[in-house]
Amino acid sequence: MNECESFVEKVVRRSRYRLRRITLATIAQQQSVANFYFEQKVIPRKIDIRQAILPTLQYQAITLRILSNAKQVETGLFSY
Repeated sequence: MNECESFVEKVVRRSRYRLRRITLATIAQQQSVANFYFEQKVIPRKIDIRQAILPTLQYQAITLRILSNAKQVETGLFSY
């Protein structure tokens, strides 16, 4: 395994993922990161983050399903 793969694996292992409300501040922060990556030539073209955001109803449907499954896992109601 090379040094870069080891670093990426470590970052993923240390990351905590959670559901958060998507706010205008969240969108602005993500756009700022995307702009930085474009300016540094990490990505080949500019990205408009708003194009990647799901419509509210679709996001709510996915979020509710995920939260429902997580609750079932916590209470032992979910089987693999």
